[in-house]
Amino acid sequence: MQVITYIAAGGPGHHDDHERLFRAVAEEIGASLRIVPRFSRITQRHGIWFYSVFDSTTFETIGAMVSATVRSLFGQKTVGLVFRPGDCFIRGSFKASVRRVLFRFVSRLRNVHLLLIIPFPVTPAFSSVATNWIYDPQLWDLPYLGLPDDQNVGPLRAQITALADKRRIVVALGALSPEKGFNFMVDLWLSSAQLRASHLFVAAGWVWNESKEAARRFQEAGGFLIARHIDDAAMFGLYGIADLLWACYAPDRDRSSGIHGRAVQFGVPVLTRKGSFLEAFGESVAFPTLALPFEASDEAISLLLNWNPRRVDRQDTASLVRRMRDHSVSVLADALQVK
Repeated sequence: MQVITYIAAGGPGHHDDHERLFRAVAEEIGASLRIVPRFSRITQRHGIWFYSVFDSTTFETIGAMVSATVRSLFGQKTVGLVFRPGDCFIRGSFKASVRRVLFRFVSRLRNVHLLLIIPFPVTPAFSSVATNWIYDPQLWDLPYLGLPDDQNVGPLRAQITALADKRRIVVALGALSPEKGFNFMVDLWLSSAQLRASHLFVAAGWVWNESKEAARRFQEAGGFLIARHIDDAAMFGLYGIADLLWACYAPDRDRSSGIHGRAVQFGVPVLTRKGSFLEAFGESVAFPTLALPFEASDEAISLLLNWNPRRVDRQDTASLVRRMRDHSVSVLADALQVK
């Protein structure tokens, strides 16, 4: 069995789920993973290296590029997932121009496969800085990972459902910060009594310092706030009762989102920012998506009040997830040369 050296990014967020997923995918395609923390000394110089995050900090990204280039010269294969290709296309930025040239060069090397987690058809320009693409793993990972035991989540779900009292439930998950659009969401909540009467906004996650005042005002105005990290069981429980998922992120966060991806897997319609990648992605897969004009509260409120989509049918959701999974596994198998 082929052994792949998986260079794990580590840290909070989705990284543990990615490790579990790629272990399962490796076994499915006839290989196994040797997990190596990113900053450890990699003793296995030969064989395939697989970077779970190729474009991390500037220092780490340069290191990964140098390693991939040198390994290519010696016939060693390197595969890496690219999460922020938009950083190569910031207008007027010299750093972005340099980054774009370097990614274009490295992605075209023999034995190097840089894989975006954003489809080329949605953002054609990004194809110039990568070798190929897969779907964001959190759009198709649940068939591999399964769902956590949610027997302890019932009281929370019952509390929120009772508070909603026939109102539509809008759920925001993860970091509660300006970048994730939390402050904008609070502005909408505070600006419209009609919105508060028809929708219940629920926010769950760590509150950043820049959003603590917004969180206070949100809660005082009747928003449901869980100001702490929540585990997978509670998070999935909130997906289960959500009518809409908040993914209307700030312009400087225009990339794929695991929170959004899980909403797609649960069939929960999503709120995104007008002009964002997530809006374009929703259109590309015909998933119910409403794009709100960021920081234009009156127009956003009007759009939200007049949008009443249903959750996507389970069979249709399963079919979409299966298509995304099949494409992604096929691309990974090709990049890793495992047939």
